Amino acid sequence: MVDASAVEYARKTLADGYSESEVVKALTDSGWNQADASAAVRQATQPAKTAAGASPLDKVKAFLAKVEERVKKFTWVGWLGIALFVLAILILVWALAVGCYHCIVIK
Repeated sequence: MVDASAVEYARKTLADGYSESEVVKALTDSGWNQADASAAVRQATQPAKTAAGASPLDKVKAFLAKVEERVKKFTWVGWLGIALFVLAILILVWALAVGCYHCIVIK
């Protein structure tokens, strides 16, 4: 059984964006042996399960939490790409709606 403080540290540092190997290295540098550090990271990355297993709502919450983490890490370049894509779609829809087929260059 892995110590709860090591698992909690692993959860927190993984949530802060550190990689699993960085967390294992930090735990081993702090005095944990390699096996316990790896087990703590493994346990921290596994979703918490109830006795009856994870409910569908828990799975949805976990998915949304992952999406939220990815959105937090999204750079301005990614947001610019999404904005330009949406703008292109809006222009395409507008051109089709008003019948401006010469505005759409399709060869």
